[in-house]
Amino acid sequence: MSGRNVAIRYARALYDVALNKQMLGIIITDLAKIDEIMSRVASVREYCLKAHDNKVLEMQFIENAFIPYVSSLTGDMLKIAVSNGRLAALPYLLAALTKIQDVKSGTMEVTLESAREIELHEQQIIAAKMQKRIGKKIKLNNLIIPEILGGIRILWDNRMIDLSVTGRLKIMRTLFKAV
Repeated sequence: MSGRNVAIRYARALYDVALNKQMLGIIITDLAKIDEIMSRVASVREYCLKAHDNKVLEMQFIENAFIPYVSSLTGDMLKIAVSNGRLAALPYLLAALTKIQDVKSGTMEVTLESAREIELHEQQIIAAKMQKRIGKKIKLNNLIIPEILGGIRILWDNRMIDLSVTGRLKIMRTLFKAV
């Protein structure tokens, strides 16, 4: 089972315990710290994603890399994950917890891909239309992808609306081949 899939299980368990102990804010901060460490030091993320045979070394690794910077609840979860051979789940924990929070709050994450930064009022218009279409609150992320040349792509819940220049060129290419 991949680290991404396992992360959802650990995040769900951590979410439930944190909610029960009224520590959800602390846990989110902890996972953000772990994510920041992995972003700043690529070798830490790479180590987590690699397969290892020695759990003692993995335990020493998390005790040095993460435990000093997180609460005891998060630290205990990290130790359990390592003792179960699930170190590869750590890079995906924050995203998994965020997804769980969004589901609980009725929020849908929507990614807006564009060749340039979309202005705030345009984002608000798109968010309002997507909220009406999906029927949930929207958390809109704008991702710059120069390869799409122009226009936008809207992605949510394994779905996509492709209004990009690249997408339209592909459609035209397909139509011309059919003629």
